[in-house]
Amino acid sequence: MSTPLCRRAHVFTDEQLSNLTAITWLYRGEQEKFVALVATYQNQLSHHLAKLADHLANDEQQVSALATVLRNFAQTAADDAAIAAARERLGEDHGITDELLQAYRAESQKVEAQTGGWLNSLNALQRDASAALKSLAMLKEQDTFAQRKSLQSKVEAINPVLKVGLAALEARHKAWLKLLDLAEKTLRARQWVAFDGDAAREAKKALLPSDAKKREKSTVRDLGVEAVKRAIYFIAQTHWLVSRFPSGL
Repeated sequence: MSTPLCRRAHVFTDEQLSNLTAITWLYRGEQEKFVALVATYQNQLSHHLAKLADHLANDEQQVSALATVLRNFAQTAADDAAIAAARERLGEDHGITDELLQAYRAESQKVEAQTGGWLNSLNALQRDASAALKSLAMLKEQDTFAQRKSLQSKVEAINPVLKVGLAALEARHKAWLKLLDLAEKTLRARQWVAFDGDAAREAKKALLPSDAKKREKSTVRDLGVEAVKRAIYFIAQTHWLVSRFPSGL
C-alpha cells in the first residue's frame, strides 16, 4: 500500500511525462517528434516572455500607488499637528505611541532603501527577457535540432536574471504590504484624515495572491509572478531534453 509521500513522489507534470515519452521516441528513431517537443517548449517560453512587459508594468503601477500612500503617511506620521489630531480623534485609548511612530518611520526608510535594488533587478529581467524573445522570434518551424540547441544555450543565460528578478518582485510585494499592515494595525492609519484608505485597499488587493479555493480571478501579482515562473520552468524543461540528448538522437 502506498503512503501519501509515495503517491506524491509519483506525480509528474504534463511536461515531465512528455520528456519521458521523448526517450521512447528517440529509441524508435522518431527524432522529428523529439524536435517538435523542444519546439513546443520554446514556443511556450516565447508566450510567457511576451506577457512579461505588460504584467510587470501593471505590477509597477500598483506598487507605485501603494508606495505613494505609505510615503505620504510616513510624512504625516512625522508631523506633530497631524499626530495630535489623530490622537484626539481616537480618544485617550488611541495607542499611538511615539515608539510606534518611530518604528513605522524606521521601517519606511528600510523599505525605501531597497527600492533601487528591486528596480534594477526588474529592469534587468525585462531587458534580458526582451532580448531572448527577439532571438526566439527568429526561429522557424522547420529549424533543426542543432539550431534550436544553439538558441537554448543563449536562452539559458537569462535564467539567473529571471530568478533574481522573481525574488525582487516577491520581496517588493512583501515589504510594502508589511509596511501597510504596520500602518493600519499599529497606527490605525485608516482613522487618520490624510490616509488614502481606498487607494491602499485597491493596491493591496492587486498585490496579494488570489484564493484558488474561492475561484478568485488572478490578481496583478499572480499574473506577473506566474509569467516569470513559467518562463523559468520551460527553460528548465528544454534544458532537460537538450542536456540528456545533446545530439538529438
